[in-house]
Amino acid sequence: MVESNMNAVAEKRRHHRFDIAYPAKLYSKGGKLLAESLTINVSRRGAMMAIPVEAIDNLDDQLNVTISLPQSAFEASSIVSFAGEARVIRTNELTDDTHSVAVEFTSPISLRC
Repeated sequence: MVESNMNAVAEKRRHHRFDIAYPAKLYSKGGKLLAESLTINVSRRGAMMAIPVEAIDNLDDQLNVTISLPQSAFEASSIVSFAGEARVIRTNELTDDTHSVAVEFTSPISLRC
């Protein structure tokens, strides 16, 4: 039963998800840092991130998200960041001290230097 539900969710998705773990930060619309996290997966229209359980109550429905990644595999010290507006779709408990947060990008993400 669970497998068929997972297949239905996968078929419903419009964009491929990439399982990558990169640092991310979640900000309020006013620019206040709400949580530091790691991505679990990222797609063209959204991302899932792991955040500390104590940060879950600080989240707003609308966020600004920044995801940082190495500019190239050969220059890990050179970081680029992508930022955009997002809305929280859902949260789930992963462990006793970590929750997942799924967001949908509501504006195109853009490169921040």
